[in-house]
Amino acid sequence: MFGRRWRQRMTDRDCGSAEAQRVAGTGRANRQGECGGGAEIATLDVMKIQVAGAGDLAALGYRLGRKMLFADRLARQAAGLGLLLVAWVGSIPVGSVYLWMEPAFEPEVRKRLPDIPLLVKLEVRTDLRNRGSGTALVGAVERRSAEYGHGSLALGVEVSNVGAARLYERLGYQDWGYPPIACYSEKPPPNGRNECGGEICYILVKSLG
Repeated sequence: MFGRRWRQRMTDRDCGSAEAQRVAGTGRANRQGECGGGAEIATLDVMKIQVAGAGDLAALGYRLGRKMLFADRLARQAAGLGLLLVAWVGSIPVGSVYLWMEPAFEPEVRKRLPDIPLLVKLEVRTDLRNRGSGTALVGAVERRSAEYGHGSLALGVEVSNVGAARLYERLGYQDWGYPPIACYSEKPPPNGRNECGGEICYILVKSLG
């Protein structure tokens, strides 16, 4: 099993859960606090997942951080290049994931997985992890991808991100059979500006059939 390689590299040391402990594919923690997250949420029973709209930007930026990144994703969505899905409890966004449907930045992915969309930036509020919200977001983006006619979905996980690796392994994602690659990622902006840099990632794939 590919997940064994992560377990050999590190132990799970995050303060919340193993499920979606960081932004999938980047290994970046939620910018709303390492173990915080804003307004208290007592239950996720009423959580709903919807496609985000331009009017949601302020709430996304306030509750989940990375407002410039969300603005970029909404612009790409408006251009037909992807889909931003957000988990809501009432009027509070508690998680998000993006379906990337344009060509991947990484040449290895473009060559070996042509026309396969990518699951990127799975993010769950720190205090709500390990309660099924990450799994629900992954399921939602898989269904959307299938509705668009795609038979597979791929993603990248930074090699030390053991929590995300365990989640995806449990959900049926498998290593693509090639060595890890340098993958593109947006680093958390320490000065409010989005900055981009490379990380070493495993590429995982799941058949949606």
